[in-house]
Amino acid sequence: ITFRHAALTLHKSFGITVKLYNYSISKHFSFDSQISYWDQPEIKIYNDSNEKIIFDKKSLGLAFIQSTYYRFVNKNDFSLMLALGYKAGGYLEGEILDKGLILRGGLSFRFDK
Repeated sequence: ITFRHAALTLHKSFGITVKLYNYSISKHFSFDSQISYWDQPEIKIYNDSNEKIIFDKKSLGLAFIQSTYYRFVNKNDFSLMLALGYKAGGYLEGEILDKGLILRGGLSFRFDK
């Protein structure tokens, strides 16, 4: 569980994130889950040349991301990963500013043996 709070001058913000890692339901399948909620003051973000505002809004938001791993059990212990989620508009570390669907895929390797 992560709790975030900031009280900068007149602008206050807070957020909370709850994560569940490596929840196994069998020797092949495991899951990671994340849910985040935040309330942020108005944020103005400009493009590289400071000419145009690319993000300008107060943000009350929610994000949910579910990652699924299929583990191949052999001497090269690796997993296929697929993540699916949704995020409302606003700042959440490591995510896009706009609202939208989150879709990720990849390989995961284990080195703990």
